[in-house]
Amino acid sequence: MANHSFQTMILETEEDVRTLASSGRGNSEGLSRLRPWHRGEKGQGAEVGPKWEVWQASPTPRAGAHRAEPPSAGSMALWRAYQRALTAHPWKVQVLTAGSLMGLGDVISQQLVERRGLREHQTGRTLTMVSLGCGFVGPVVGGWYRVLDRLIPGTTKVDALKKMLLDQGGFAPCFLGCFLPLVGTLNGLSTQDNWAKLQRDYPDALITNYYLWPAVQLANFYLVPLHYRLAVVQCVAVIWNSYLSWKAHRL
Repeated sequence: MANHSFQTMILETEEDVRTLASSGRGNSEGLSRLRPWHRGEKGQGAEVGPKWEVWQASPTPRAGAHRAEPPSAGSMALWRAYQRALTAHPWKVQVLTAGSLMGLGDVISQQLVERRGLREHQTGRTLTMVSLGCGFVGPVVGGWYRVLDRLIPGTTKVDALKKMLLDQGGFAPCFLGCFLPLVGTLNGLSTQDNWAKLQRDYPDALITNYYLWPAVQLANFYLVPLHYRLAVVQCVAVIWNSYLSWKAHRL
């Protein structure tokens, strides 16, 4: 019969408790004690809870054995760190997220779509896309979501549908019409060449946009809180950014 010790964990929300209980760590040996917890109980100052204190039975490791953290623990810690940063600096974090994921999209475009290989990778192009994400995409899209939420403040399905129609009918065509020539200008295209490229690429890019974004935005506006919307869109947009990067740099 295995020896057991008890480990104590402090979880942030009830959702974390449910996640723990269903992850296999809350098994038959499982959660032996669970109650709301406040820091004031431990003598660490004012109450900031409630959080959740979990006492869980766990096998005592053999002498010299190393206890490995489950893969989900690291992911949860990173997500919590991101949430704290987003709460403390929402605008900066959203802009940096947009820039990082625009850069990732360009890397995917160059390596998986264009198959340039590491030696032929255009680092300057990737940095340009990162700059566009931080200086244009992040501020413009993030600002648009704030404006949209003021114009249509509700969160019902009808409100989400209205936001999606306004976003895709008004904002998306304007955004693409600015993004493509901006990339061309940064790549050194003349005004004439940039205009010709916009006429050639814009209709196809807009049609492709409508294959993906209406459904994504409908779910985004209905299910996702305002300050997470840009991050959700940019995560989905990694593939879209790869397409845009390829389209914008195709001569």
